[in-house]
Amino acid sequence: MALPRMTAESRALLVQLKREPVDLPATGLIPDLKQLGFIEHRDAKWRPTRTGKDYLKAKR
Repeated sequence: MALPRMTAESRALLVQLKREPVDLPATGLIPDLKQLGFIEHRDAKWRPTRTGKDYLKAKR
């Protein structure tokens, strides 16, 4: 499976969410990352999924 290409802003947001889950409104890049399956809304905060964490590992 090919990994989707990600903008620098999306990648920066994913890295930020990995460091510390945050409660952001579902606007901007959040819907895109959610659609790709990289983040989920759990316990009132946005958190990276296993897929999101694996993506960051693959792109080190």
